[in-house]
Amino acid sequence: MFLNKNYIKNIDIDKYSPALFLYPSVIAILFISIFPLLGSLYMAFTKFKFIKGGTEFKYVGFYNFKKLLFGSQQYHFLGSIKEISGIIEIIFYLFIVFISYLLIKSLLNKKISIIGKIGWIISAIITIFLFYLILATEFSGGKFGSLTTTIFYVMFGAIIQFFIGLLLAIICVQKLKGVNYFKAIFFIPLMITPVGTGYLFRMLTNTTNGPFKPFWVYLGYRDYSWATDPWGARIAVVIADSWIWIPFMFIILVSAMQSQDKTIIEAAYSDGASNYQIFKYITFPHILPTCVVILIIKIIDGFKIIDLPSVLTSGGPGISSESMTLHSFFTWRSLDLGGSAAISYMLFIIVVYFSLTLISISKRFTKFY
Repeated sequence: MFLNKNYIKNIDIDKYSPALFLYPSVIAILFISIFPLLGSLYMAFTKFKFIKGGTEFKYVGFYNFKKLLFGSQQYHFLGSIKEISGIIEIIFYLFIVFISYLLIKSLLNKKISIIGKIGWIISAIITIFLFYLILATEFSGGKFGSLTTTIFYVMFGAIIQFFIGLLLAIICVQKLKGVNYFKAIFFIPLMITPVGTGYLFRMLTNTTNGPFKPFWVYLGYRDYSWATDPWGARIAVVIADSWIWIPFMFIILVSAMQSQDKTIIEAAYSDGASNYQIFKYITFPHILPTCVVILIIKIIDGFKIIDLPSVLTSGGPGISSESMTLHSFFTWRSLDLGGSAAISYMLFIIVVYFSLTLISISKRFTKFY
């Protein structure tokens, strides 16, 4: 049955054109995103093995997650956990009191919904667990696992990169000679792939045959190899990662600062405000949403870091510099697809926790302005 020609003429094409153009792309993106997500979720609850004529995925429930948290992979994922004592134990209990105070304050807030209060409870439990894990491993004579190593990359790297990028942005918005040339130079690290950056820093930090060998010899590090020291390897990864991310932070923050209303700043100067007061009460509140966005982007990307530790240290010495993504890759390469998917979903949970916590903190922080 054919459509009536008059009915077709009366259709407003402009009304439906956005949907006609957008829906195919949206459906394609959802299919590309959701299908792997559901497929990996299925694999996280299965065990992969080869059988005659093909492969088999056997349902094993929460075995892959149990193996990471309590089983054979606990050392690899959580690290070598020791009993906390002394000043470390006191710090841990003080931290519990502080988190409990913040949690009770949030639960008594009538403006927060039931779902929000449940979220705060879950966030508090995860925060206490992660803080205990950090204290009970490297700070109590144990060893970091891939989870705590990744948290170190994310937190330590994000703090350093954000504040250095902010400082450079503050300098470059001033009327100084050569600022535009400096901005152009800062684009260079963004044009190099992380793998290329890894090989670059692997060559530069080579104390035996690298181009800075005379400098290392002068400092007395001729026979020192940072790759054999756990903290040296981790710091080398953070430095290489910072070389990539500081220019990104710098460029975004400069754009945010330059977009603020100059008349407000001029009025503040005419009223006798100092540079510190202008930054605290005018500039920083203006760029705060931008700061939150770039920190969330950094956190998400930081948890996915795999190329730099793979190229610089191959996760060594031992597993000291191995990130969760690299741990998942090594597990996948050993054909433990279920275990690799379980690590990926643990990573997904941690990323969501850090991102939502940062957003919640930023919302509370804006109330001071």
